[in-house]
Amino acid sequence: MGLTTDLKTKKVLLIDDDRLIRKSLSYYFNKRTLSFVPFENAEDALERLQGESFDIIVCDYMLPGMDGLEFFKRLEEMECRAMRILITAYPTIDIAAGAVRMGIHDFIQKPFDMKTLEGSLAALIKKSQERKPVISMDGRSLTWTGSQEQEEALEFLIGKITHQIANFLHGLQGNADLGLLEAEANNPIRLRLTRILQCAERISDLNGELKSLGKPITEQAENVNVVALVEQCVSAYAGDLYNMSIRIDRDYDEEVLVMTKPNSLAYVIDNILLNAIQALVQSTNAMKSMVLCVKRRGDAAVIEIRDTGMGMDQETLNRAFTKGFTTKPDGTGLGLFIAGSLCRYMGVLLDMESEELKGTRVRIVIPRN
Repeated sequence: MGLTTDLKTKKVLLIDDDRLIRKSLSYYFNKRTLSFVPFENAEDALERLQGESFDIIVCDYMLPGMDGLEFFKRLEEMECRAMRILITAYPTIDIAAGAVRMGIHDFIQKPFDMKTLEGSLAALIKKSQERKPVISMDGRSLTWTGSQEQEEALEFLIGKITHQIANFLHGLQGNADLGLLEAEANNPIRLRLTRILQCAERISDLNGELKSLGKPITEQAENVNVVALVEQCVSAYAGDLYNMSIRIDRDYDEEVLVMTKPNSLAYVIDNILLNAIQALVQSTNAMKSMVLCVKRRGDAAVIEIRDTGMGMDQETLNRAFTKGFTTKPDGTGLGLFIAGSLCRYMGVLLDMESEELKGTRVRIVIPRN
């Protein structure tokens, strides 16, 4: 049974103070659901929920008056059994932790497209008849009493949240580092920027602890536009690339389509891009540049990411995908290890060539399954 058919029997409530979002989601839901009711604030929505039940509730975090987490807390007190999706443009550790505590089923970052929302709804509707998972903690261990699919859903949510936090944290650290370089020696702002970096380092540690609770999950392959996926990953670093004067050259074939697992592939691409940017920041080369290639090669799609960064010696290159190995003072040694594991999971070839002080080339070959 398709998603549209499933939605026809569902009642949906939306809370968002952005009129454009209410309008676009109204257009989407009114064609697919039994009933769709939009609200501008949580207080009015709670009043409606006193006398009427809904199957799905989509709520923004930032609202006038009561915020999204407080709203979902009230729903817990009311023993509301609706499926719950929190949307926000500002994902943080506190919001992520609150989302888990409030029993929120998915966490979607703004801006999002309808395909993302459809994927979330399809997964939630499929699981809607399963029993509610329970997590108990005794201070030393965590015990899961839900189903395997529910465990995978939690792991996916944790992975998604930590990935988003890492993206925003990287931008914060990059801008603070630039501020330190630009500030004069006796400028008081240097002390404040140093403290920001110290706080960011602690957040990074906490994010690593949260990430350790998740692991790669089973993901269905779908037809993916590889060029669009690469550009989506690059867009997350647009501010960093501009601020650091890193030039991007693109060499794309038109509409390179392949059957693969998009979330897993996006993680791999994102990790390679982040490593390339960091290598370029550390480089003393006058010209800091990156080349992105997406090509059709027979029955395969090939992604190449080349940078003119610091590069690696042969010993470092040989250990790059080893769990726990890192050359960064604050690194975890998990990024490339997980990327390599995901490629094996997807049946994708990942290889890397590098020369110290001259740069690195990473090639990802995706077979047409």
